[in-house]
Amino acid sequence: MRLLLYSKSCDPFYNLAMEEVIVRKYPLEDCEVLVIYLNDPCIVLGKNQNVLAEVSLSAIEDSAVIKSRRISGGGTVVHDLGNINFSFFTKHDIQNVNNYSNSVGWMVECLHQMGIQCHQNNRNAIFLSNGKKISGSAQFSTSNGILSHFSLLYNSDLDFVRYCLSKNDSFRMTTKASPSVRSEVDNLKNYLSISQAAFIDEIMGFWKADEVLDIAPFQEEIKKLRNTKYSNTSYVFNTACNGIIQKNDISITINQGIIENECTFHNIDFQMKSIFDPVIMDYLRD
Repeated sequence: MRLLLYSKSCDPFYNLAMEEVIVRKYPLEDCEVLVIYLNDPCIVLGKNQNVLAEVSLSAIEDSAVIKSRRISGGGTVVHDLGNINFSFFTKHDIQNVNNYSNSVGWMVECLHQMGIQCHQNNRNAIFLSNGKKISGSAQFSTSNGILSHFSLLYNSDLDFVRYCLSKNDSFRMTTKASPSVRSEVDNLKNYLSISQAAFIDEIMGFWKADEVLDIAPFQEEIKKLRNTKYSNTSYVFNTACNGIIQKNDISITINQGIIENECTFHNIDFQMKSIFDPVIMDYLRD
């Protein structure tokens, strides 16, 4: 049986929490689930990524840009209302771990039927025939189920994407955190003549759902997880924020976002301060 949900929420913290609750708690034994959602402008880090190595300092400090972190691996992505997110859930089966044929592969087939020449590469991203990337994917599994999800650039603000992910050249970062693989991107809207809403309708038609997914019994759990985990700044910023920053003649060792070594600049002792302290961020930027 196939279930479908088009989330009414554009809150990235809520939608990420919803994904985790479904993959951990929803009874997936006899069904396949597709959830579609849009997010307000935000950055979504992979679970093992260092925000300082992935996100521009301007975007880190920009209060208008929501910063978030998902439970799956993969690279950092930027969402806005022109980016469509697709989350596929199936029961746990070891043969389907790291298998994207029923998620990314399925979308590639849908796009082919719509006349779009594209392919799934060996990193399970979707590239157009001109070599530009429109989608990246990631996966997370539990004993209950497998979550395979990806974002699809339909009509995103690509200048906003570049603003968020531009390289920080004012310092050098050495870290063991997982790096993103950068590619030239494009919007699918440039190759289709239909609106984003019409495109989503087409994809939902291809899914051929039997029923709407009912998450009402899980709403309180989703909200609790949203508030205690996903909107927690420590979870977003400090997770995997480890490594060594070289700036001028100063070396700063950070562990989970906290400076561990003795280092002083302009008579300010950085030790045991958060790397995200405004004074230190000013130092990193200049």
